[in-house]
Amino acid sequence: MPLRLAVFDFDQTLSSCHLFHALIGGADGGGIRLPPPFAGTERGQLSRLAELDELPEYKDTGFSIVAFGGLERLARLTSFLEELRHADVECVVCSRGMAAAIRRTLDRVGLLDYFSQVIARATTTQPTDYDNSLPPHLPAIEDLCYLSTSSSPKCGASKGRVVGQLLRERG
Repeated sequence: MPLRLAVFDFDQTLSSCHLFHALIGGADGGGIRLPPPFAGTERGQLSRLAELDELPEYKDTGFSIVAFGGLERLARLTSFLEELRHADVECVVCSRGMAAAIRRTLDRVGLLDYFSQVIARATTTQPTDYDNSLPPHLPAIEDLCYLSTSSSPKCGASKGRVVGQLLRERG
């Protein structure tokens, strides 16, 4: 039976760092330690990612390239996803990270279109001071498309259940 579905975790699988932990200020950013402020909501994380792109250490390539381990790793990942696409394998992201940050980061490196769905968190239980102080005009207009809606698929406590549901839906 040919492979029809590939489900990928995001943090430290697609990305080389643990983006969710890095953005919320967790101890393990998987090789990336970000300076404060930290963000725990989709709006906050989108705004913070835009700010990171402007920092001197990320200005040349953009933060997303760094989060994916650089251009060489990104080229290998793109080639792999292209092979799956040519073989008619549906690719899905299932993560406990924040959906908007995942969508934006995938899009910034040219990978979002390889995935039929990003199934992830849309909310967090602990907004940070940064999240609470965001002005209403943030995130930037070009990033609003990454925000989850009430009908966006969510990843709960069990990724196994999500994968099981995906498999059942696809027969």
